[in-house]
Amino acid sequence: RASVDGVEINLQHNFGESGYGFIANATFASADVGYDYMNSLEGQFVLNGLSDSANLVGFYDKDGLSVRLAYNWRDDFLAGVGQGQGTTTNPTHVKAYGQLDVGVTYEINENLTIYASGLNITEETTHVYGLSEDQVLQAVQGGARYDLAIRYKLF
Repeated sequence: RASVDGVEINLQHNFGESGYGFIANATFASADVGYDYMNSLEGQFVLNGLSDSANLVGFYDKDGLSVRLAYNWRDDFLAGVGQGQGTTTNPTHVKAYGQLDVGVTYEINENLTIYASGLNITEETTHVYGLSEDQVLQAVQGGARYDLAIRYKLF
């Protein structure tokens, strides 16, 4: 049995009728159970994925044009135990990371809209480790992903 507590703070502001604005939010979470590093060879009850996170978004949205630039951050977290070996011992952690995303939408007319987006445009690496950051399990550099789409409404 475990108890999780948390709080989320969110602020959104538009700068008058300019179309410019920002969104900032942060989530803080904690639990009354955690991983016992002194007993890493024993099976343990843990809460996977619990961590703090924050996002900062700048945007422009006016006259059919919408642009968003977002920085998303997540703190270190315990991803699980067993390190994918079918056991319940030894932890797997994910190191804190952040990424920058961008999205642009342009409504040419009421029927035709163009979308473009880029995820992880700074090509950040995800680091996965065991008992300590020195025990590297994975370093994943998935690169940036880009999408382009066109939508046309017939009716």
